[in-house]
Amino acid sequence: MQTLADFIQEIRQHLATGKLKAQNNNYLDLATISITDRLPEIQLSGYPAGNPFLPVFEIILEQIREGRLDRIQVGLNELLKSCLANLDNDGLTCREAMYRVRLIFERCLQPDFPYIQHIWEYINIILQNFCLYLLRRQKYNDARTALDTLAQLGRMAVQKALPTATTQSALRLIEIQARDFGNDCLAAQAKNYRFNLEL
Repeated sequence: MQTLADFIQEIRQHLATGKLKAQNNNYLDLATISITDRLPEIQLSGYPAGNPFLPVFEIILEQIREGRLDRIQVGLNELLKSCLANLDNDGLTCREAMYRVRLIFERCLQPDFPYIQHIWEYINIILQNFCLYLLRRQKYNDARTALDTLAQLGRMAVQKALPTATTQSALRLIEIQARDFGNDCLAAQAKNYRFNLEL
């Protein structure tokens, strides 16, 4: 049986590849083109963008299937720490990390997962701290991405009758910190999310 330390090491090895890599070798992702674009020739060449979050995401999904709460929490924590360590100027890393957190939460909402309240409280806390870290680093676009994700997850939680007191508290703290850092727009968005969370 793999120890928790071995599990963390495995995740860190996957995340050690660093930032998301741009697509290479003329790889065409049909999800990224618009019908108004000049359509490129379809060729089966190239490779998709490098994504260190993908293997970690799959590992976390396996832990969800096995009902291993501690490892799910560790996996989420490592994923978000890696994101913070590898932020880029265009926000791609943060958006990808938030996308993965959203998918993980959606999977945890399935009836076969026994620890939904525990994981929901944990996600609230780590997203709050993630967002506050971004605010302190003046990464306001990434902070907005994290704030938007927290609000989206909060709305999903409301639909599943999960408690939202921790979410409300996190949104309030983000609002106050954003205002303290002079970002009134982000503060107003956090306040709006807080007031409209359960509507």
